[in-house]
Amino acid sequence: MSDGAPQMDDDSGAAGCPGLAGAGVPDTIDVQLRGIFERDIDLLLLEEIVATAGFREWFLAQLGYGPVNRLVRAARSVNTSTGESDLELTLRDRGQVTRVLIENKIDAPLQPHQAGRYKDRAASYVSSGDCDAAVTVLVAPACYVAGVTGFDHILTYETIDAFLSTQPGAEERTSDSV
Repeated sequence: MSDGAPQMDDDSGAAGCPGLAGAGVPDTIDVQLRGIFERDIDLLLLEEIVATAGFREWFLAQLGYGPVNRLVRAARSVNTSTGESDLELTLRDRGQVTRVLIENKIDAPLQPHQAGRYKDRAASYVSSGDCDAAVTVLVAPACYVAGVTGFDHILTYETIDAFLSTQPGAEERTSDSV
């Protein structure tokens, strides 16, 4: 007689899910994605910057900032009158506040004057007193950034991947395990 609860047998695992019981846990997981979107990379970068001190210090070092800079704010999809920043970081170091405006691109073309609008937004933050300094960063695949100008810094996905692949546990995060 069934009481409506999921039935489990020796091969099924937690709540009747095949492959989740002790010895039945698979070595790999079949992950199926239907495309990766800019928002996905935004959230990955945001998570790594906020949650992983080593990544945050490395990322900021690529922009010329030392480990004394403390992250005090991180935001995604920041809209102002001069446009949208995919990510914005606010850093504090010895009373100085710096804003980092990040444009992330996978393959969509830059909009007309997009780098200029990022620079205008950065200048606006400084002139309004929101921060003492502001920089703009483009994060994109290496094939994308050839010939791109107007951003203070450019950081490629490949450079980020190379750093992440040297970190503890990287072998567990490879595409071979997914």
